[in-house]
Amino acid sequence: MIVHPDTSNSFAVGLKKNLAAGRCRFGLKCLSCQWFLKVEQMNQRAAGIIENIVPKNCQIYKDNVLKSGCPGVKKQRECGSKEKSFGIDFKTYSAIADRTAWMYQNRQNKLIFIALTLPELKTELNENQLNEAFSRFIENLRENYHLRHYLAVREGDGINKRYHYHCIFDIRFTSFTRLNSAWCHSLSDFCNFSKNAFRTKKKSYFIRDVAGAVRYISKYVSKTIGEKSKTRIFFCDRETAQAWIKQRFDHDINDFRADFKTMDKRILNDYVCRITFKSKRDQNQFFNTIVKILFKSDWTAAGLYIFPDNPPG
Repeated sequence: MIVHPDTSNSFAVGLKKNLAAGRCRFGLKCLSCQWFLKVEQMNQRAAGIIENIVPKNCQIYKDNVLKSGCPGVKKQRECGSKEKSFGIDFKTYSAIADRTAWMYQNRQNKLIFIALTLPELKTELNENQLNEAFSRFIENLRENYHLRHYLAVREGDGINKRYHYHCIFDIRFTSFTRLNSAWCHSLSDFCNFSKNAFRTKKKSYFIRDVAGAVRYISKYVSKTIGEKSKTRIFFCDRETAQAWIKQRFDHDINDFRADFKTMDKRILNDYVCRITFKSKRDQNQFFNTIVKILFKSDWTAAGLYIFPDNPPG
């Protein structure tokens, strides 16, 4: 199940609800906000009128002078000045695995496994510089080498600076020599050139099934669960991040245990459960005989929930 809403649409929906409930864009009740009441009283005195103050679409945050007293703006600034860290929890881990499956199903080319390593350093670097270099590399691939979708996990303890990336690319066939050169070029400010910075296993660099894709990316994502980083440790393209699919079985999942003996179910909440398999065979068979059929079923099929007229969010 992939549940990544369109954030811009979600914000618009939330803002509409706040305004209808007499709240500002920050979610604060207008009639409980002392700064809103003070500004409205000032406006009434300036206009020479006296009337009851009513909640409305507060625009104080747009005024360069008045916004300094807005509690919503203050809170926003305080949050912006805090030192931030990023990490992967089990919910995010599950979402990443889901997007890997979606990426395999929506590929335009054969997916490949690759590892990006750092050549010998010629100067010091930090995580932000490394992220910028990786972003330049990805933009180069998208513009010049027809990269469509990608998933990447960065590993490294940050002590000896031996960072590396494990990636899945949906990309047209391109010489690994050229891709290696592109990667080294993006690192040229702080790394020497290396012929082997772009690596893969020749016998297994193609992903042949969705289970293989999920196992590959999950193997490395799971290593970072609970760890914190000041910069991003997981990367993917926008389309993959915003993938939205909803599905539901009418049947009890336990009905499948006879056919899939290594299946394990973990209930996450009242609406979602996570299904895992110890057997690669069971995992592939379950996907191909059950999940894949649901994805390709007619939208009116019983048990399949779809909202074609509504945007995700």
